[in-house]
Amino acid sequence: MDATTLTDQLEAVLAKPETLSGLDNDVTKRRLSEAAFRLNLALEAGGDTIHRLTNAPLELALSRVGVQTGLWTALTKENALLPLTNSQLAKETKIDPALLKRLLRYYQSKGMVAQTGEDAFAPNNITKALASVGGSSGINYFAEMIYPALMGIPEYLRKTEHANPSNPDFCPWHVGHKTEESPFSWLNTHPECMGYFLPWMAGQREGNPEFLDSFDFEKEVGAGSDSSAPVFVDVGGAIGHQCILFKSRYPQYSGRIVLQEQAHVIEQVKAAPPPGMDGIDAQTYDFWGPQQLKGARAYYLRNVLHDFPPHKAKEILTNIKAGMTEQSVILIDEMVLPEIATPWRAASLDMDMLACLAGVERSAKEWGEIFEAVGLELVRTVQYTVQCNDCIMVLKQK
Repeated sequence: MDATTLTDQLEAVLAKPETLSGLDNDVTKRRLSEAAFRLNLALEAGGDTIHRLTNAPLELALSRVGVQTGLWTALTKENALLPLTNSQLAKETKIDPALLKRLLRYYQSKGMVAQTGEDAFAPNNITKALASVGGSSGINYFAEMIYPALMGIPEYLRKTEHANPSNPDFCPWHVGHKTEESPFSWLNTHPECMGYFLPWMAGQREGNPEFLDSFDFEKEVGAGSDSSAPVFVDVGGAIGHQCILFKSRYPQYSGRIVLQEQAHVIEQVKAAPPPGMDGIDAQTYDFWGPQQLKGARAYYLRNVLHDFPPHKAKEILTNIKAGMTEQSVILIDEMVLPEIATPWRAASLDMDMLACLAGVERSAKEWGEIFEAVGLELVRTVQYTVQCNDCIMVLKQK
């Protein structure tokens, strides 16, 4: 194919991306996005590669400037008369117009805003993502908590002779933050960062499929369950968003849905219940001890085990298993990494886990080894996202 012809076609699509057919198919959309990303890298000059990598921290730093000044919000206001000029945005955000001009120059170069004229700016899909509650919380959370840990990786690996992290009490987090505290205890003593963390956890998958979109709980698990027993127990479920989702899909199980978390989280939930928590029992439980709630139909763990190295993950599963009966299953909601062409978001999260917790995202083989070691049998795996290979793994006792 002629490069000029391809360029003309791509520019036509970029001018009006909404006119491209087939984007309602998530698989097709992801394939196109990945192909465009790979093409960009394949054509990148060596000098551009080094400049891109050395300036990578700018995107997070300047994204945060947009959050703290309210720039993204100003650009995405419902009543905004678009496009907006530099002076209009400066007045709205209280940013020095000379500085704002330089910031907007950078933002448009990275596709974070649309520049429609010499002095005319409008929001695009990226601007709107940055202006969302989950987006702004995530930017602040990563800047404060995750980024220092990532920057600690090289020094940590030098100190450990490049061994795979397996000790949660000493990992890149401790090197980067220059602390002996664990991430969880540090978070509890930094309420501002906790204020970023909870909305980020609630909104990080906004717009993505949920596991119940692909997993028929009633057919796979719920049918024939004991009407007196809990049917869905979310272990380590934060402030209950998955319980609320489950109840919205299966209202017939209201009163048999349980959220289990640490005491300070349960206290928060009871003091200020999220909308939809009625009919959901919030219980204190520490998964480092045996499961006290016996005979539930399903014990659900979402993004819990990836926080821990294998020996700790086995300990958690052993404790959950102590509450199971023959009718019980464990539902593991985690990424299952492919051995070839792992998606960038999944691979990035694996490095986040490595840096902060000596945790790990796992392949099917690695999950299987953990389940086998604690006497659990994998009955079925159902994938429900493309971009991260999120899956539900159904386990029963051997």
